Amino acid sequence: MSGGKQNHRMVKYGVLCAVMFGIVVLVFTSSNALDHLGTPMIRFEKPRPLSSVSSCEPTDPKTLDRAWLLELVERIRYFRELWKIEDVEWKDFGISTDDYFKAVAQNESFESLINTFREVLLTGRKLNIGLSGGSISTGMCVGPANLYIERLKNNLQFILGSPVVVENGAVGSIGSFVNVYCMDSFLSLEGIDLLFWEFAVNDFAINQTSCMEQELFTTKALKLQGNPQLVYINLAFIRPWLERECNGNRSYAGICSRSLMRHYRVPSMDFRSVACSIARKGRIEEFMCPMGPNAHPDIKFHTIVGSYLSRLIVNVLDEVVSTIQREMETSSSRVAETRVAETAVRDLPKPLFTTKRIEHCQCWSAALPPSGNNSPLIPKESGTWKHLIREMGWGRMDKKHKWMSTEANSTIVFSVTIDPFRKGALKLYLVINACKDCGHGKLWIDNLQPVEFDPSGKYAIGTTFQVQGKVSPGHHFVYVQASTPGLSVMALLSGYESDQ
Repeated sequence: MSGGKQNHRMVKYGVLCAVMFGIVVLVFTSSNALDHLGTPMIRFEKPRPLSSVSSCEPTDPKTLDRAWLLELVERIRYFRELWKIEDVEWKDFGISTDDYFKAVAQNESFESLINTFREVLLTGRKLNIGLSGGSISTGMCVGPANLYIERLKNNLQFILGSPVVVENGAVGSIGSFVNVYCMDSFLSLEGIDLLFWEFAVNDFAINQTSCMEQELFTTKALKLQGNPQLVYINLAFIRPWLERECNGNRSYAGICSRSLMRHYRVPSMDFRSVACSIARKGRIEEFMCPMGPNAHPDIKFHTIVGSYLSRLIVNVLDEVVSTIQREMETSSSRVAETRVAETAVRDLPKPLFTTKRIEHCQCWSAALPPSGNNSPLIPKESGTWKHLIREMGWGRMDKKHKWMSTEANSTIVFSVTIDPFRKGALKLYLVINACKDCGHGKLWIDNLQPVEFDPSGKYAIGTTFQVQGKVSPGHHFVYVQASTPGLSVMALLSGYESDQ
């Protein structure tokens, strides 16, 4: 046997033994897989890029680092063994192996992520993840370290050996419509490789309009420059949703997301089955954070979500590694050739719920997501309105800023400059925090006639009202008057609407 082949087998045998030893230690040192997910016990050397050549040059597969590629395979194998352990232990909570396959509601159209993983593996560059969502994704009740997206980040970073960066643009108490307009304000969209959208928890309260609003978000995300991979996450794990969904009354938001994922072929993780399996077992309280009627999921549920998302994404990575392995065995192939080609912008199918398109959005928001806000809402005249900065607590990373009236018949004035755009009808919206006992409000722009609106709502989530009258590009003053104390302004939104 040649020395090269013998060394290759010794490396493979040594790594495999290390993996199996780590798994054995893992089994005997922890009785609960929920506690150790995302903290692998095996310590590999830091991986190296498969190739250090320029991304513009083809690479001979035979020059790639085969030993490191083998190491990647073993790291992925380690996590597969860990997931088997988790599945066994989660049975006590009513969660079966089938629940994972039910959660993978759509497992197609990963072209963008496949190209991204190829580039990350071949160059060692960082992987950029963006997250858009509601209060669950802000770390409510669990904190930043235990958030599901952090578990995914840690797992990918461990496997890849190169940096994985998460930009969290989640904001509590808003739905998809606000995110359509504020996506650019809450996230630095340039350079994002993988965009997770956690939705439906707030949208389900909006009912009939949520289908249209989720489609607007979907089509905008699928047309982003750079073609980041969009992935739906339907967590739907707060008490009002569980009471409705698990008892057979399907929410509008759930119906919308299922239809949209099939229509636009968006990879999706849907945790309704997991949540209802836990509920049927009578152990839902063990997964809830104890705070009021709208309790959010605790660390255990975030651990399950992080594990299932890791399985979905690592399966794509495994496919990429396997493809590179096959290319390395074919002397006539060039591994880097497909890496340099950008993913083509997708031609979208005909709209499902709305033909509307919203372009050139602007968002002036009082909310502050973990990633920050590049266009804060600042009044020209606040009068007796107060700027409330609510440190959310309970582990949340966002801060709920808002402008709230403190006296009856008080007025606040905002100054906005709306950019011109080549097509579409300009629309301007006010976002208020729905409330139960805050009277009514009046809204107008410049010298136009005030229009009354009703801010009442069952849930304290962002509710939008259109500014009436013809709005043109340029500088404007927006007036909001409250009939009683307690009316809260969250954002102003502008955009150009047209039919596709």
